[in-house]
Amino acid sequence: RWFEAQGKFMGFSFSVYDVTNGEKVAEIEKADKWRDVFLGGLLDFKDTYALRILDNTTDRRILLGFVLSIDNVLHDTK
Repeated sequence: RWFEAQGKFMGFSFSVYDVTNGEKVAEIEKADKWRDVFLGGLLDFKDTYALRILDNTTDRRILLGFVLSIDNVLHDTK
């Protein structure tokens, strides 16, 4: 393992850490979280995420994989 993600409130916010040194390398935020909270999946055709990369040496493809994995595991119910 190189990285791990730790989630926050209801799976809408995550921090990605480098497991070798414990430093935060990215933050993932579900941008349309209020639609999910108030509409409960109504009009849920797509999800939008914000990926903030804090470490320029980290491969962006791995971080994008975290975003896709989080969406598939937590927010795709179909």
